[in-house]
Amino acid sequence: MTLTDHFLHAVGVLSHSVFAGAGASAAAVIVLTIRPRWERIKYLCAGNIEPEVAAPPVLTVRYRSHDAAAAQHAQVAQ
Repeated sequence: MTLTDHFLHAVGVLSHSVFAGAGASAAAVIVLTIRPRWERIKYLCAGNIEPEVAAPPVLTVRYRSHDAAAAQHAQVAQ
């Protein structure tokens, strides 16, 4: 084998290692994303329906104040 063959082999091994590492990282991210919600996923896949959840009060107040500000702006514009 020539020096070029050794170099190309090293580049091939390195590229395979990079792709394997990227695949392992992607799989880890998927697992870490799904694991906290796994019970909910199983519950929904079993055909159960989640009860409706009200919007958090902070968001409700925020959007109400935004609507009030928009209404005030509309009155000023008229």
